[in-house]
Amino acid sequence: MSGAGRKRARKNDATMASSSVTLTIRQETVRTPLRVRSRKRSKLDTDSINTFDIPDSWNSLNVLQFLLEFSNKLPYITNCDMEKVINKLIERYSKEPDAVVRAKIISLLTNVATNYSFINTMPLINGLTTLLKNEVANMVKSQLLKSLLSITQRHINDNDICAHVLEAAIDLLDDHHHLVRCQSLKLIGWLSPASTLKLNSSESSSNFRSVPVVTNVVGIHQLVSRYIEDRDSRVRTSALQSMLTLHSRGIKLELPSYDRAVQSIKDDYEDVRINAMKMIWAISMEYSDSFYKSLLSGEENKLADEGFIKICGMMTDLSMKVRVEAAKLLGIFHPVSFKYLEQTLDKKIMSHLQKRKSDHEKKIERVKAGESAVSWSSGRVWKKDAPKPELTVDDVNLMESGACGAFVHGLEDEFMEVRIVTVESMCLLGQRYEPFAHLLTDFIVDMLNDEIESVRLAAIHCLKRLAHKITLRDDQLNIVLDLLKDRSTEIRNALRILLRSLHFATVPPLQFGVQALIRNLHQYREDQLSIWECLKDLGKDHGYLIMSFITDLLSLHPYFATSEADISDPSHIGIAIFIFSASTSYPLLVNYFPQFLFKHYSYLKDKYPDLVPVLKLGIRTKDFQNTNGDFDTHKFLKMTITKMNSVSSVNKEKKVLKFLLRDLCRIQELDKKLAGIAKCLSLYTECQLLWARIKEDDIWIGSDQLASRIEPSCWSATLQILEYSYRMEHLFTGLNIEKSALLRQLRALAHAILVLLLIRIKLGANIGRESIGAFTDQIRSLERPILYFKERIIGLESFLCSMGLPLNQLIQSLLGICTKSKDFGGQMDIFRIDNITELSEVARRLQDISSKIMNIIFSYSFPHFGDNTSLLEEDGSKINEDSLIQRVTAIVNEPKDKTDNVYRFTARLPVAINIDINFENVSDPSVIRILVTFPDRRTQLFTPKLADFHPCSSTGYHLSTKIVISHSAWSDVGYIEICPVITYQADHVEKQLTDWKSYLENGAFDLEPDSSISNSKYQLNGILKLCSPVHISIHPKKKFHS
Repeated sequence: MSGAGRKRARKNDATMASSSVTLTIRQETVRTPLRVRSRKRSKLDTDSINTFDIPDSWNSLNVLQFLLEFSNKLPYITNCDMEKVINKLIERYSKEPDAVVRAKIISLLTNVATNYSFINTMPLINGLTTLLKNEVANMVKSQLLKSLLSITQRHINDNDICAHVLEAAIDLLDDHHHLVRCQSLKLIGWLSPASTLKLNSSESSSNFRSVPVVTNVVGIHQLVSRYIEDRDSRVRTSALQSMLTLHSRGIKLELPSYDRAVQSIKDDYEDVRINAMKMIWAISMEYSDSFYKSLLSGEENKLADEGFIKICGMMTDLSMKVRVEAAKLLGIFHPVSFKYLEQTLDKKIMSHLQKRKSDHEKKIERVKAGESAVSWSSGRVWKKDAPKPELTVDDVNLMESGACGAFVHGLEDEFMEVRIVTVESMCLLGQRYEPFAHLLTDFIVDMLNDEIESVRLAAIHCLKRLAHKITLRDDQLNIVLDLLKDRSTEIRNALRILLRSLHFATVPPLQFGVQALIRNLHQYREDQLSIWECLKDLGKDHGYLIMSFITDLLSLHPYFATSEADISDPSHIGIAIFIFSASTSYPLLVNYFPQFLFKHYSYLKDKYPDLVPVLKLGIRTKDFQNTNGDFDTHKFLKMTITKMNSVSSVNKEKKVLKFLLRDLCRIQELDKKLAGIAKCLSLYTECQLLWARIKEDDIWIGSDQLASRIEPSCWSATLQILEYSYRMEHLFTGLNIEKSALLRQLRALAHAILVLLLIRIKLGANIGRESIGAFTDQIRSLERPILYFKERIIGLESFLCSMGLPLNQLIQSLLGICTKSKDFGGQMDIFRIDNITELSEVARRLQDISSKIMNIIFSYSFPHFGDNTSLLEEDGSKINEDSLIQRVTAIVNEPKDKTDNVYRFTARLPVAINIDINFENVSDPSVIRILVTFPDRRTQLFTPKLADFHPCSSTGYHLSTKIVISHSAWSDVGYIEICPVITYQADHVEKQLTDWKSYLENGAFDLEPDSSISNSKYQLNGILKLCSPVHISIHPKKKFHS
């Protein structure tokens, strides 16, 4: 080692030694606790936010914080101040050096311009375009382009504005930053007019022989197409998306763009491949009759078939997202040749997609190549004219081998998303091509054995939609029936819906299906109603097949008398419903009924009127024929509605209304289809009876001092009217605008009664007994209730005017008092009593107001709840079921009510409870909640995920979810209540109207929202129960310590 090397080594050793010593010393020192220096957030001045004053001393962070807080207050700024805000934002933009702050200022300008229609956006567009030309920061240029797109879309029909903005965007297409190029391409896609740069171009791809096109849209398409081959994948994606945007706006894509899209499906990035596939689909659908010369075979195919083949090849892509999108696109290809559809179900190339050259064609090719036409060697030229080996496969495939069996690849995919989308696409193609539906039945039935529940469910729905085109074989039916044992309620319900739509051609499959349903009834008692409905539809469609095995169903013997079946047995009830429904389509079946079945018919028709049809059994049933068998509920409901409309005075005809209420309750029991409208009419009838009770109350008789000593029983009747009106509006579907307006007027009437009660009780309780100061406070406490009543009346007027409905006499009169009376003016002059010493004048003015309102509402007569002619058929004989009012219902399948099963868990720890509920006539499942009430009356509201709602029909949903509850320790087992509810938005502050005593004590509305749910008997808290609550037992116990 040299001297210099030894010196460096000694120096390094010394350094390492000193380091180690230092490390040892540090380890021996006592560690001091770390002190975290908290940075206080600068407190912005509220006045500066309101006036939009930004001090020059603020740095960029403070300005950005100010802009964020100002954006939250933007909706509350008046229109007159908005022009100043815009000018100050533009002024601040020119002073701000930070790019992030400038981008935020542009974003605020966009929000102002798009949300306020009175602002003239033309100068703003010109200003933003000027800023775009002078801007350097890439982030700000991208935000400027985004803002220009949002603002200019308001002037999409103005070609001059669009051309001006397009010119600025085209100039930035060559920018070095990808964000700027992406936003420019997006803006070009949305703002390019259909007539932009229309030229007659002779340029076309050599692979195309197109049907004559009048005009080729060249300019914008060629401009955007160049960036499909950009170096940045994000720009390539944006270019393809821009082309798709042009297509979605009705602008025809150029036919030569197909080749570029085909090249893009081989891109390394999945987003590019996905958008390239969409572009292939768009061009193939737009030019489906054009012909394309395949590079693989040299043959000409229709472009629709060629595009279908290309996307079939993407079913083997490495990316799951690409495979999902490819499967979706395959399902919406319309004009596809059947031979290519057939090939998607086989991984090997089929013979009809192979072109075999004849011997004559082979000889012609050899002669053209300068070779001998014979297949043996002449021996004259060494190795030159040697015969070529005979190829066993010298075929030319019309379809790539990778595209063969595309749907098979999708069904065998490892990801369930791909399998589900593949099943749905096959279903769409099967609905369009009936021969293809017969071919894919085997594959769809095989997917019923998939391990994922959602895949099995998609296969069931597919078979349901194809049921009218296919007939299941016995082996396929066995697979379907085995799925009835599935533990999933949703699978079983969907499978029964499938069985109801199937058509059986012979007796054995039908018999196997009935027997499987009966076994399923013993295994899952909670599916009883669904199984009976399935048996009803099966019997109705196959009455001619049941005669051969009716004796087996009823366990009858031709010679020996058998015991009578138990009428309470669910299996026998299902078989009886099956036979009765079959008799409607095959009346001769009645002759084979045993004697006891006639008696059972009478009982079952009364108990299950919606499941058992009306049969004309004749003289054989005269001793025990159903008295209600021929009862026409439609005619009875029509008569009831006519009687309701003939009631002129509620007070004079209370007995008639009570009889009508009884009849409506009977209709609900007899006919399930009419139960919804009958229940709605009964609630309205109850409101009429409550109104008669209010008008007859003793509180309106005598002086205010007497009224103060009477318990206001009409207060509870008024709250019931409010509750019933909300129930009619939100628990029933099919109400038109006129009926909804009538219910709102009903609530305004109830609100007026509450205001009257408050005025009379307050005045009667304080006149002559309180000091001036106390009485002044009592008078002022009436200000807010009267003010809210005024707001309600004005809001009702706005609602009626927006719907184009006329104002009736009640609303016009109340509106006249609220808007024209000085006491109901904007300042509420009646309550400015600081300098008033004679309080009798104030009391007189309040009494004058109450007398005016009383005269108006007591002269009001209840209108009829809709005209009965809108509910009748054209001949007027039956109720029109398409226009019926249906009630939102819920059936709780799980948990069961009051079972011996107890949920025991450690206190304060969560426990999950399975929830399984069927909903009917629900238009929006997002308003459904699960309400849990504990023994201490504490309540908890759970919001199910929308993904847990599975549609069963057009208006029916099945909810399968879990709720997690927790509670402190209990000494014993207790019940909790679980109930499905529906939430609604009240017209006004109704939550504080439930207790009239709180008005007397507090004298004002409480506007603060209550986090807990009110437990009042009046459901005015935005929640309506859909059924009776289910009681389950829980026992939270203390943790055991060993």
